Amino acid sequence: MCLRLAGVINGLLDSVSAILFAGSVAVNLGKAARGPEINARVAKHVLGWKNVHRDRKNGKPEEVWAKKPDKLGRWRKTKVPNFCGDSAQVAAIENRLRQLGHFELYAKELAKVASAKGLPAGWATPDQHCRAALKVVSKRAKQH
Repeated sequence: MCLRLAGVINGLLDSVSAILFAGSVAVNLGKAARGPEINARVAKHVLGWKNVHRDRKNGKPEEVWAKKPDKLGRWRKTKVPNFCGDSAQVAAIENRLRQLGHFELYAKELAKVASAKGLPAGWATPDQHCRAALKVVSKRAKQH
């Protein structure tokens, strides 16, 4: 019963994410985009988190907060991790792209981004993983 309910909730979250991605996701990533800005874009557009914002109370410009769904589908406030600097966070991005069915396009885009720097796709930096994921999501949003 619980597994069936969890499956229904995951299906609803995927459909909500698909609706969110249908909006304009035009991602313009230049060289000037810094780590916290890219982390916020990954959390919002790739992972489907909502209310992504900087906390003005603390005054730390690198801290970005958002609400992400927990296992039961409730939205919980959390600090956005450093996707661009931590290679352990790349797995979360890749798992989400597998859920959305964009992993093949992501692998091709990652190969392009890494080969531009003269690296194989397996040696790509976390920043390159983030940029490839954002490009794939923006391309898919333009197609729909």
